[in-house]
Amino acid sequence: MERLEPRTLLERLIQESDRTLGELCEDFERCARENQERAATLSVRQLSRWMAGQVDNARPASRRVARHLWGHSFKKLVGPPGASVEDAEDSKNVASENSSFGFSVTELEALEELRATFRNWASIGNGALARKAVIAQLNEVIERLREAPQGPLTDRAFRLAAGLARVVASMSYDAGLHLSAQRYYMTSVQLAKIADDKMLAAVALADLARQSYDLGRPGDGLEIVQLAQYGTRKLYIPRLRSLLATREAWAYAQRGEKQAFHRAVGLAEDHFSEGAAEDEPDSVRDFDAAELAGVIGARYRDLARHDSSVAQLSVRYIEQAVERREPSRTRNRTFDLIGLARTYVITGEPEHACELVGQVISVARKWSTGRVGTKLGDLYCETEQYKMLATVRETRDTIDDLLSLTGKDQKGSAGATHRNYRPF
Repeated sequence: MERLEPRTLLERLIQESDRTLGELCEDFERCARENQERAATLSVRQLSRWMAGQVDNARPASRRVARHLWGHSFKKLVGPPGASVEDAEDSKNVASENSSFGFSVTELEALEELRATFRNWASIGNGALARKAVIAQLNEVIERLREAPQGPLTDRAFRLAAGLARVVASMSYDAGLHLSAQRYYMTSVQLAKIADDKMLAAVALADLARQSYDLGRPGDGLEIVQLAQYGTRKLYIPRLRSLLATREAWAYAQRGEKQAFHRAVGLAEDHFSEGAAEDEPDSVRDFDAAELAGVIGARYRDLARHDSSVAQLSVRYIEQAVERREPSRTRNRTFDLIGLARTYVITGEPEHACELVGQVISVARKWSTGRVGTKLGDLYCETEQYKMLATVRETRDTIDDLLSLTGKDQKGSAGATHRNYRPF
């Protein structure tokens, strides 16, 4: 039987699809659910009327879903079926035009899986190409958010963008690109605030504070942490409070404020012992027992520069961190061992420090251009007084050779970076 000439563009598209009206109504309902358009409904009778060009009072939500499903404006769908240049352009640009429609659940789920992959790249220290890939994805999401309608899916997209910005910041930080890291940390904070995600904003601020401490600016870092603590004062998430307490302790350790340091460390351990809250995001879940021990141990090392009697506590905590680390967290374990080696220099055991460096020097090579190289450069400077010892001299030569391959002097470079750092 020969088909009748279609009366509308919608009828032509439906004829070409070879799907029943019932199946198309199910597709419509599914699309509406995915895009949180609860007011959008479609029955076979309504669809038949649309195919005939009888629009009646189609709801705005239904019009938006129809556009998303069939790739043309509702006005074109119920108009004449003839293909025009305007229709071709409409179909060609449907992807960009649908950006004003917002994000679908399926699309957000795919992007969140991609973000998880990017986070894994950051944790294993992938290089500049990986960073560029994350920046490109972040820019694409932000561009679409400019036209996205208000609603829960858009809020979810803002949280996604905040997480991507944090990944870029972390990659920049690890690569020693401190101005770039600062900018993306602040972008993450701003996006999280738009999404009304106080926890994610606080975690990004905690990252920014860590950067300040690494650059020798405890005053800036403490102000940032206090801002994060104030912003989340009405949230009771034990692990988040533990994380922020360690960042507070960091400032006191660098300043040599022993009593305030012990108070903050005690709070961090007490909050952590309360256990994880339900539905903790990965931004907080990453702060596990190994990370807690590693951060506290490193801070005791900072404090030991003012009071050497606490150096053994640094050894104890960092050794706990090494024991608790997941085997897959190679880069974190490398930081632990370099930090422990630096502590042994303080305790007057430089040869033990050299043994630890020997365990990580081979894996440290692929990260030598970033923070790992900076920490090894710090160790190089700290062993200056022991360079007459053969073992120490050999280790220093190995570090010097490794860092010379990066094409820049990283020995004691953290302090030199202060000139390029802009407190916000």
